[in-house]
Amino acid sequence: MEKSVDQQGSRKHHFFKSFLEEHKTRLRIPEAFYPRISRESQSCERAVVQGPSRSCWVIKVHKDQDGGIYLEKGWEVFVQENGLQVFDLLVFRYDGSMQFSVKVFNKHGIEREECFTPVRCSPSVERRTTHGRLSAGFQSPLAQQNKRGTDESDEDSNKDEVPKKTTTLSSSRLKRIESIERTFASRSSSPFFRVTVQPSYLKYSFLRIPDAARRAYFTDDLREVEVKASDGRSWKVGIVSARANMRLSQGVNYLMDKKNGLNLKVGDVCIFEVVRKKSYKLVVQVHVFRY
Repeated sequence: MEKSVDQQGSRKHHFFKSFLEEHKTRLRIPEAFYPRISRESQSCERAVVQGPSRSCWVIKVHKDQDGGIYLEKGWEVFVQENGLQVFDLLVFRYDGSMQFSVKVFNKHGIEREECFTPVRCSPSVERRTTHGRLSAGFQSPLAQQNKRGTDESDEDSNKDEVPKKTTTLSSSRLKRIESIERTFASRSSSPFFRVTVQPSYLKYSFLRIPDAARRAYFTDDLREVEVKASDGRSWKVGIVSARANMRLSQGVNYLMDKKNGLNLKVGDVCIFEVVRKKSYKLVVQVHVFRY
């Protein structure tokens, strides 16, 4: 389903698309929307798409022989990093010069809050592709195209740079976490991995899987993990992945819940003990340490 919506009051034009399987690698802008895009903008080679998190992606624009305009190379990165699912509703607002802002709603019409913290590609991947995350100083596609006409040597000057956000742990806290790991390792012969709860995990309901654990226990075809507690309760949690990053997402809010879940808080150390590992199924037992 697609539709062009004109909001005269805000002087911004909108269209929406029902996300289908065919849209995972490219997306066609509705033909009825073309009059809203100037001819100069339609000739741009790139578009900028801003997601619900207000992060931006640079996407290659393709125009076929019939005049159809598609978002292509780089669109699949946007899809993967925002965890888009079939039947999600995407609402596009056109901001001019081939720049779009997108809101994502699930099939029930509820805004997808997990898209507020998209999974990111590694910096090396984004630098190789030239289509991916948009840096703060990036020019609009139209401005870039005009600049290329006068200075071809600067074509690569705006390649994406990915800022790294790091959280510095106090030495006492780090020692405490290391002590928890050593104590658990001395009591159990099973493999395990650790996740320390961050504020964003609680706010947006996800848990990021450490890279080493992802490589060791999470196969490419794995989509769900069963998490068990020592009191017999269990939760089935969906996995969202993009390139080298992976997180437990769908259903993790029930795991975190104060009343019926584990009542997770910022700073809690969760040890996930691997109970059963198969190519299609992973069962882990969670142990929560607070301090």
